Amino acid sequence: MGILSKTGRIFYGIAIAGMGFLTIYYHDFPYMLVPPNHSRVPGIAVLAVVSGILLILAGACIVFEKRTRQVSLLLGAVLLLIFCFCFIPYEFITGSNYMHLGEWENAEKELALAGGAFVIAGCFSEENENTLFRLLGKLIPFGAIVFSITIISFGILHSGMDSLPHVLDLFCRRSVNWFGHGNYFEDQDWINGDPFGDNDFYLVYFPPHPQGNCLSRCGYGR
Repeated sequence: MGILSKTGRIFYGIAIAGMGFLTIYYHDFPYMLVPPNHSRVPGIAVLAVVSGILLILAGACIVFEKRTRQVSLLLGAVLLLIFCFCFIPYEFITGSNYMHLGEWENAEKELALAGGAFVIAGCFSEENENTLFRLLGKLIPFGAIVFSITIISFGILHSGMDSLPHVLDLFCRRSVNWFGHGNYFEDQDWINGDPFGDNDFYLVYFPPHPQGNCLSRCGYGR
């Protein structure tokens, strides 16, 4: 278990440093780190370069175990703040498809990165921490939870259920069919290889935007 934990920490640190290099190279933030359409923000290129340098330093500290707990706590807190105060307003303001899980894909990646940082912080003991880090340390138990939210969500997406109404509808129909008067072995949708009924998987996974496709709406293809 210790080997897996160490390997995971190293890979995570490399990923964070890699995002830092990309941020510096493109003078812009990766789409899974900050919501798109921020190019009009004054001084965004300078902010991106500074943030890229900090990400590289954070990744290096995580890989080489230099103040790993403190760095991971700060990184997780920043990523969580971006999720709460950037991604959530962005999803509700920019379109009407916020009920579709596919719209939250990049926000959930941010949430997973924050959760990973808290999990790594929890692998290191608390030593002479100040009030700030003791306060941030209270978020450590939630690291695995917020990470699992992304994994569960991606599982739902890949199963073809992209929206909350779709999930509830499927649950109700299958519950009645399985535990009521039906038998799932006799369900023609399952026999025909379509457990979710007569749904076009592509349209479920990539619901059309009112303003056009994803590339024209937010500048990035999915």
